[in-house]
Amino acid sequence: MGYISEHNSPLNTNFLDSEIALKLYSDVRNHCTEIIERSYLNYLSDSTKVFSEDETIITAGLYDHIEAIIDEDELPFYIAPELHQYTKPIRKGEVNPNKAKRFDLHITNFSYKPRIKFGIEAKLLAEKNTSFKRANFLVDEYVEDAGMGKFIKGIYETDGFMLGYVLNGKVNNIVGSINSKVISTYSNKEILTKNKKNYISYFFFKGNLKELFHIFLDFSNTPNKLN
Repeated sequence: MGYISEHNSPLNTNFLDSEIALKLYSDVRNHCTEIIERSYLNYLSDSTKVFSEDETIITAGLYDHIEAIIDEDELPFYIAPELHQYTKPIRKGEVNPNKAKRFDLHITNFSYKPRIKFGIEAKLLAEKNTSFKRANFLVDEYVEDAGMGKFIKGIYETDGFMLGYVLNGKVNNIVGSINSKVISTYSNKEILTKNKKNYISYFFFKGNLKELFHIFLDFSNTPNKLN
């Protein structure tokens, strides 16, 4: 990964064979996955943190460690929290910017042109009801307009990741509940399937087949937990 040309300028993928460009895109996505997973492990081992079953608090903690990894390893990435998405109507003044949707996190890679960007939407998940939320409610949020729907319906006009913060239970069982909800909300074409140790789903938007990568992070036995 990283800058390829001798002058440290990004490689323009528009002039590459489509299969090579797709391979580079896949490499960047895999690198993003590695960064997220490393930040999760660093977050768990961070004795200074105070954990709460709150999506925004967990995301802020992950952001802190993602940013640290990017800086320490001098990676060609930029991570932004709570990034507004200014659509063309907003940019043209047709829609008020206050109506802009916000990514929980947004990561950009600078190795290639056009830049490869991923929007990240994070949601709490549980197999059993928690003290604060019903498990079914969390699954509904993950699948519908507050979660996957932002990508499937084009509310987010970019490729992306779904992060599932698992508060209790087994990921396989939670994914089963997610897929049942996906089928009833969309169709069986959008269900999650295993992709190595993570999951992936597919959907069509404006005639193009899109991928949505799903990473589930287990917070069921997190130290320094506030209830």
